[in-house]
Amino acid sequence: MNDLSKRATRKPDVPEEIQARWQRIVDLMGRVVGVPAGLIMRVDSPQIEVFLSSATEGNPYQKGERADLNTGHYCETVMKQRAPLLVPDALKDPEWDHNPDIKLGITF
Repeated sequence: MNDLSKRATRKPDVPEEIQARWQRIVDLMGRVVGVPAGLIMRVDSPQIEVFLSSATEGNPYQKGERADLNTGHYCETVMKQRAPLLVPDALKDPEWDHNPDIKLGITF
């Protein structure tokens, strides 16, 4: 792989000071909204990565975790539709009752 190819496939660096600001935002969002997890995700095809994860009680996600794309995660749908997503109860919704996040207790 030549140098140009390496640069074209490399994820952009996000400066530490920007990451720290974003971390404060996801922490605040999680507390204000009252959800177990606030996340900033990043696509690194063929996977999706937890880029930042809120420091909220009960959050099952850790920074750096990865999952394969096209497996039905909520965030994939948000990215594909470029719109907010509301799932009141995945366990009662046939479109979402197979979501892989259910096993982590994330049902809405």
